[in-house]
Amino acid sequence: MEKQSWDLKSKKFALVILAIAMSYVLVWKGKVEPDKWMEFLKWIIGIYIFGNVGQKIGLKMGGRNDKS
Repeated sequence: MEKQSWDLKSKKFALVILAIAMSYVLVWKGKVEPDKWMEFLKWIIGIYIFGNVGQKIGLKMGGRNDKS
């Protein structure tokens, strides 16, 4: 059986799942507020789907104006 390397899309997806799981644990333990968690989810999913443009869209959806 040949060892297969992950392509970039698979690595990005795995990192997104890991970030979501880690942030959920922080909310569950009470270290992060739920509204900040939702803002983070929109941000990280926006980056995964659309790249840097998605990051700005996610921040605007979260009610935060980022002028940079």
